[in-house]
Amino acid sequence: MDQQPDPSADDLSVEADGNRLLVRGEIDAHTAPQLGRALESFEGDVILDLSETDFVDSSGLRVLVQHHQAFAARNASMIIADPSSPVERVFELSSLDDFFDIRHS
Repeated sequence: MDQQPDPSADDLSVEADGNRLLVRGEIDAHTAPQLGRALESFEGDVILDLSETDFVDSSGLRVLVQHHQAFAARNASMIIADPSSPVERVFELSSLDDFFDIRHS
């Protein structure tokens, strides 16, 4: 019997370009650790482009909050750029829209 690939492995794509990190797909319990590892690779400021992020759950929010705090602790910033409408709505519902530095182009 053939084993099926883990569908969560394809749910998130993270691409770094300088200090910009483009996140495509869904940030959930299965993919949040991958995003966390990508954010840990930055020593200075980072622009987190969530324009192609379809979904974020509480696990994803936790990773974003933890890394936002870690960046601030080392006097660096984590800017969230152009969050998609569903992601921005989650930020609003969780009252994190004032916590994060969210910018629209």
